[in-house]
Amino acid sequence: MATTMEQAATDAKAVEYPTVGGGLPVIGHLWQLMYAYPELLVRGEKECGPLFWAIYGPGRPNLICMMPEAVDALESTSISNRCLSEQMGDLFNGTIGVMDGPEHMRVRAIMTKPFTPSGITAADFGKISRPLLEQMVDRWIKDGHAKVYADCRDVALKVMFRMIGVKPDVFDIWRNKYIEYVKLLYGIPWDFPGSPKTVGLRAKDWIGVRLQKIIDTLAADENDNSFTARIARGADERGRRMSREEVLDNLRGLLFAGHDTSSGVFGWMVFYLAKYPQWWDKLVEEVAGFDEPPMTPKDMANFPVTEALFREVIRLNPPATMAMRTIESPIEVNGYPLPVGATINVPLIHHLRSPAKYDDPLSFRPERWLEEDERRTSADVRMPFGFGPHFCVGYHMAWFEIIQFTVILGKALSAAGLRPHLVKNDLPKPVYFPLMHPKNDPVRFAP
Repeated sequence: MATTMEQAATDAKAVEYPTVGGGLPVIGHLWQLMYAYPELLVRGEKECGPLFWAIYGPGRPNLICMMPEAVDALESTSISNRCLSEQMGDLFNGTIGVMDGPEHMRVRAIMTKPFTPSGITAADFGKISRPLLEQMVDRWIKDGHAKVYADCRDVALKVMFRMIGVKPDVFDIWRNKYIEYVKLLYGIPWDFPGSPKTVGLRAKDWIGVRLQKIIDTLAADENDNSFTARIARGADERGRRMSREEVLDNLRGLLFAGHDTSSGVFGWMVFYLAKYPQWWDKLVEEVAGFDEPPMTPKDMANFPVTEALFREVIRLNPPATMAMRTIESPIEVNGYPLPVGATINVPLIHHLRSPAKYDDPLSFRPERWLEEDERRTSADVRMPFGFGPHFCVGYHMAWFEIIQFTVILGKALSAAGLRPHLVKNDLPKPVYFPLMHPKNDPVRFAP
């Protein structure tokens, strides 16, 4: 049976909603959030209805909103990203991820321009990512096997380092500091020697000092067309620029946003191609007609099968499985009042797997993206990258990078007479939070 709890809301008249059962002392439903999120959602809706509370760690109640209309509510001015600042401010404060209102619009306008298809082309991003991706795949061919997710995390981080201007000879120390820095993601508040907060803040400062030097050097060169230089020199439509501190905070935040999202999708792509050999064959057939992988976003139009694979992989395995927001003023969703002050949780993965939008939604069917379906909107297609005003600014870059990787994989392995094979005979178990990614299962590369 579901129990009830007093809502964590400032609105004294707020309606009480039930709490899904199965929570543990102190951590509540945190383990289920990380390792059994879809099952938690199904059970919660069955026990409690379309709105219910789940506890995501000490003092972190989330109101889960299962209705499709909750997705539209993410665009409302009645909600904000304050919950991210409160829970993970050490990692995200100062970035567009936690900004709202006019401040967010100003910084987002500047940040978006370099990540448009034309901006990606101007910065020669394809020339940055291609050699790093090819080196990884060549190593897989040589070794005949790989712990795919670990390698994909490493290469995605290298791509981000090169994108912001880090030199290859210091990748190792930057990688180590980045690993320490993202300990802040878990929002553990205790600050003592050796704690995640202490280690993370020290690494954040280390990265900040060195990244600021890179920013100053690149921005001073008016002919430099890199992402870092264009963000540092950029302005919105009113000519307003970002402060020095805003540039630093947002470029440092991009390391996490660009790395931890792409790496999971890289890994899932390899696992699905290994599990579904008929789609590997379709990929190989498509890429055989081209001498090189896509080098600009415009080139992606040549690879419709590859794009269909990408869209289906990311539909089933979206990096952001949920959108969390704070209710700032009264709002209703489908007739249900949402309590002011509460953190709502809109489970994007639930809607991406909805039978109302997709036939046989739990099955891997890339062909659905090669067919017209009037039920799908452009928002449905983009949902794995978030929703509303905080939609991912790096959407086009992530899309391009994953398509380029998949084409490189298909061309290189097929040229060597190889294909990917699952070692454990099934897809790896997923981790759903903080960002969805596969467990680090091995893959073989053989005929």
